[in-house]
Amino acid sequence: MKVLYVARLFSGLELSVASKIWQPTGVPTIYRLIEALAQQPDQVSVILCAKDGHTVLPDLEDSCVKLEGLNCPVKLLAAKPTATGPITRAFREMRHTFAIIRAVRRSKPTLIYIDHGNVWAAGVLARFLRVPVLFRVMGVYPAMRNALVSGKFANKVLRWCYKSPFAGVICTQDGSGVELWLRRALHPRTPVHILLNGVDEAKENNDFHPEITKISRNAIVVTFVGKLEEAKGIEEFSAAFLTAVRKNQNLHGLIIGSGSLEGKIKDQFDEAGLSSYVTFLKRLPHSQVHSALSRSDIYISLNRYGNLSNANLEAMRVGVAMIMPEAQEEIGVDLATDELIPSEYVVRVKSSNDLLGIEKSILDLASDKERRQLMAAGIKKIAGAKLDSWKKRINCEIEILEKISNSDR
Repeated sequence: MKVLYVARLFSGLELSVASKIWQPTGVPTIYRLIEALAQQPDQVSVILCAKDGHTVLPDLEDSCVKLEGLNCPVKLLAAKPTATGPITRAFREMRHTFAIIRAVRRSKPTLIYIDHGNVWAAGVLARFLRVPVLFRVMGVYPAMRNALVSGKFANKVLRWCYKSPFAGVICTQDGSGVELWLRRALHPRTPVHILLNGVDEAKENNDFHPEITKISRNAIVVTFVGKLEEAKGIEEFSAAFLTAVRKNQNLHGLIIGSGSLEGKIKDQFDEAGLSSYVTFLKRLPHSQVHSALSRSDIYISLNRYGNLSNANLEAMRVGVAMIMPEAQEEIGVDLATDELIPSEYVVRVKSSNDLLGIEKSILDLASDKERRQLMAAGIKKIAGAKLDSWKKRINCEIEILEKISNSDR
């Protein structure tokens, strides 16, 4: 099997490219699969395509780089043209597509693995080349749903791409309603594999960040992990927690993540005179995320697009009482989450906007240690039974790639 691996240049990979040292953060299904494939010489070559919003590498040029710690070639495609607008994006995608086709002709892979960030190229490759194409979907977002019904030309192109004769589609089960979207978007004969992300092996870990060690041992820690963006519900977390902590000053907030709303959220705590009741950490090494979760008493996830994220799966594995929104049945969001986590092991609020429900759930759990412990033990047991290790999860994906690569089309 010889794989050409094509993905967008995720922010979690930018620092590795900038430093020329392979130290990825985030996107674990991306970097773990690349690492696994790269263990065998000449099994994989990688193309990373820059799109919009790159701050670490704003002046990136097309180039080939060698990353210390990664045993495979990496080609970078710059986000050019750099101007904004649909016409500019169309030219950029066409340029990337032609560059990928040239790479296919040079490297002669037995399989092309390409993500949704390069969906135009994926559609062209699947329709016009003889090499099997595996299309990778990380989850479903509103723009992807809108593309199935919008009359705009760009969305008609997307629908044409989605219906391409892919050799297979692998989709992350993140609770975003992937099943319904896949049925509507893809050609009915396209083989589909929906996979939960993995979790790290359970280990006792006392590698606490210094700021976490400063939190009072008697405090009830209420944790949020994720990007500080509107879609993740950080504003609702902040508002509900601020109200709750005024009623129970034994609470302490722990917010792990960064984003465009970071300054606004910090200002809200400062203006309320409650900044001593919250700890902000922009990022943590993976080992310290685990220890932070183990210090947490209540974990809140308010993601509007699905609540089976990597951070949530890790919280399940560690075992923390959880609060999250009810499923959005009309679009399928979190139906899979409800199926995975029984109602007795999670507190569900009406929606990510249900401030009163979030506040009440925090206060109720804070006052009932026994219930928190029962929920934590229950959800940890579910994780042990239903979540695979990352090694097993990645091996499963490699088996799918090998089957496609070795099959006659």
